[in-house]
Amino acid sequence: MAFVYTAHNPHPLALQLGTILPILACFASLLLVGTQLEPLLGQIPTGQIPTGQIPTGQIPTGQIPTGQIATGQVTTGQSIEGKLLKPNGDPAVGIRVFYNRTANGSGMFSGSTQTDSQGRFSFRGLTSPSLFTMSTPPPFAPIFERELPVGSGKEVVVIMEPEGVIRLRAIDAVTRQPIPEFQVRLGFTTRYQQSDLSAPIAMELLNPGKTIAPPTKEFRIGQLPPGTPFQVTVSAKGYAKEVLKRVEATLEKGGETVDVALQPETPSMLRDISGILTDSDGRPVGGAKVKLIVGEENPSQSNWLFYHWMSLESGDVQKAPQLLQYMTTTSSQNGSFKFSGVRKAKWIEIIHSGGHTASGRHQIVDPEDAPSLDGLELVASYAGTLVVAVDQKKFPTAFSIRLEAKNWATSPTAYAFSIQEIPKEMKPVTFDNLPPSIYQISLQTKPENRGMGNVSIQILKTIEIEIAEEDEKVFEFK
Repeated sequence: MAFVYTAHNPHPLALQLGTILPILACFASLLLVGTQLEPLLGQIPTGQIPTGQIPTGQIPTGQIPTGQIATGQVTTGQSIEGKLLKPNGDPAVGIRVFYNRTANGSGMFSGSTQTDSQGRFSFRGLTSPSLFTMSTPPPFAPIFERELPVGSGKEVVVIMEPEGVIRLRAIDAVTRQPIPEFQVRLGFTTRYQQSDLSAPIAMELLNPGKTIAPPTKEFRIGQLPPGTPFQVTVSAKGYAKEVLKRVEATLEKGGETVDVALQPETPSMLRDISGILTDSDGRPVGGAKVKLIVGEENPSQSNWLFYHWMSLESGDVQKAPQLLQYMTTTSSQNGSFKFSGVRKAKWIEIIHSGGHTASGRHQIVDPEDAPSLDGLELVASYAGTLVVAVDQKKFPTAFSIRLEAKNWATSPTAYAFSIQEIPKEMKPVTFDNLPPSIYQISLQTKPENRGMGNVSIQILKTIEIEIAEEDEKVFEFK
């Protein structure tokens, strides 16, 4: 199982994540819903993800430390004596308790212990404040990064609470009858409120989701803090996908099953999209990979997860809950392409790569209002080439060259990035198949392992350079 770390309220956070940047390690998505926390700790990936302010409960920005757990205890600092109780007052025996010596939601668990026969636990050498996570079993809510007082000299009593659950089923919006087989995906709500709690979610519930089929009639997920909000996506074959922007976990007792009404797909909801891909001289671009993404809203206005150039090229954009359809085809020798059964939606974008041109992307403006999307004419730019040389005497510690489009996330012709090591004989490094754009070129030192999953790379020099169609530019760091 793969996991990703989510930070605890009230620290603002979320992913533009999905994929990782050059020295950024891989971005995965942790969430542990419906499973105990303890077995998953220690599997938190390392690296960095793009920065930005995003709601709590989404993927944290900045550097994500390694998740290795040190079970030893430090010998300086403050202490805590605690007791973990069930709601009826009985001691919670054998529960693993983890502590984190920071209060910034960094995800670094510094040590652990286990509650004794009286539910007691203790730690020494803590800083104030410290966060505590307890691997409470069902049917209790998880205790995730809770701040407890340390150094008070008094026993701190923590009482477990009943778990929150989300239950739902899919029904036909016309007949109101249950749909026997449907799929559910959980995500981070985009309707964040300042008081919201956050909780981890199992990776498979984020993508690809869970399929509900007979004899099971409804989706259920438990062991959530009551009130924790999620975005829920429900889909079924022959129906339009439905996205619930905010669904809160409720107590099992007195909670209701949410009926999610799915609209049956009809011919009036679908259309064909076709066109021709040519180069700047009007010649057809054959053999290009052409991708179509259909969304319920403009990604640039709604902070889509997994929406950037790398995710579009790799196909990771399919993980975005806002995505309604993702289709691929190959242009014919005359440059033509066609997509059938495309849903009418607010956002349609066509991405192409390969052929004899540079990669690119094309937004279709106001697709819902367009009477027809047949006969589109898309023009692909020619690629450019950049050769970079390095003066070894001036930069003796130079190890690699990083090339990154200045606006690689959203530009129609953006190029994400590339890192190439400098040959030992210091020969020039060539970057080819570059779409027209403004690029940043950085000269870097060799990565240095700092321990705990952290890597240090020094940027020796960075410059900007513009590459136009069919450019063949040469630059030297000197």
